Amino acid sequence: MLKILNIKDINNNLINIYIWKSLIYLKKPKNIKEDDFKQIEFEKDIYVSYGWIDSHVHCDNQNKLYGSILDEIGYKNGVTTVIDAGSVGINSIERMWNINKQYITNLKILLNISKKGIYKQSELSNLKDIQFDYDKKFDNFVVGYKARMSNSVTLQTGLEPLKIFADTRKEKKIRKPIMVHIGNEPPKFLDIIKLLKKGDIITHIYNYKNNSLFNKDFTKTQDLEKAIDKKILFDVGHGNESFIFECAKESYRNNFIPDIISTDIYETNIKNKKVKSLSVTMNKFRKLGMEWKDILDRVIKNPYNFFNLRKMGEIKNGYIANLTFFKIKKNKNIEIDSKENILELEEQIVPLAVIVNGKFYEVQNNDEKI
Repeated sequence: MLKILNIKDINNNLINIYIWKSLIYLKKPKNIKEDDFKQIEFEKDIYVSYGWIDSHVHCDNQNKLYGSILDEIGYKNGVTTVIDAGSVGINSIERMWNINKQYITNLKILLNISKKGIYKQSELSNLKDIQFDYDKKFDNFVVGYKARMSNSVTLQTGLEPLKIFADTRKEKKIRKPIMVHIGNEPPKFLDIIKLLKKGDIITHIYNYKNNSLFNKDFTKTQDLEKAIDKKILFDVGHGNESFIFECAKESYRNNFIPDIISTDIYETNIKNKKVKSLSVTMNKFRKLGMEWKDILDRVIKNPYNFFNLRKMGEIKNGYIANLTFFKIKKNKNIEIDSKENILELEEQIVPLAVIVNGKFYEVQNNDEKI
């Protein structure tokens, strides 16, 4: 049993938080003595939020293309929950389920519509592999589906893998969303969004490839406007190739704001320093001029809501006790985007500790080295 007293949220409201039976309480539960709670104390410049969620990662530690260690990208960097975005399909879902049991960080997955997952760059090139009907015991583990719809992945199959998914979803009344990776066409963005519905997600929105959401002057294309009207959602998915800072900056000036901020993190883009962590990705959006509250909404409130993760996403009575403690530092730091363009940051969010499912952990503070 833990308690944190008089700590501020991002709006500078002072709150008390009690943790009992791995749940959050804003007042001491009745019939329990105050002294029974172990108090965790922080300096006055520390903030608390609900636990950060990175909604687009790759944490299959056996994947040779895109893999990482769950806790290294998770709680050790202030992230209490991650969603693996399509690393595995139905052939390996049991193994990912077991990975979930081995680590501290909460893990959910977007199931690849290819039964083999991302075992090679072109996992959707064989239509016989398009199988995604999983055992219902995984229903709370699978929060949606993933399809990488770019030419290097689909090859000769084009739009067919997504058509199969759309037809099956309609027939079986599947309600969970699909996240669609876009890159170089074919298939074309307009053809993709015709197969999507409200609540589905487009990721890699700032890659600025030939299937870009934006015109040459970074205004919204007509196809993007159609997707917005359809209430399709937009995920950053920074990654190795998909965050061009100029595209993000200029489209933000043109009033386009993503719904979800995520990393698409894995070992390679940690080592080459293009991504590094969720907090570094958040810092890049602060450089755009976005307020911290709006940034935090896109790594907390929005994704927990969009993926229907119940009793998560708010510091609220009876919600699961996942919390992130952080400070905001004003000093210069150098980062890079996916094209290795240099970004001089002036303000950073630095995670210091987390509570995951009611247990307290300090984090490794990689971003403190500034």
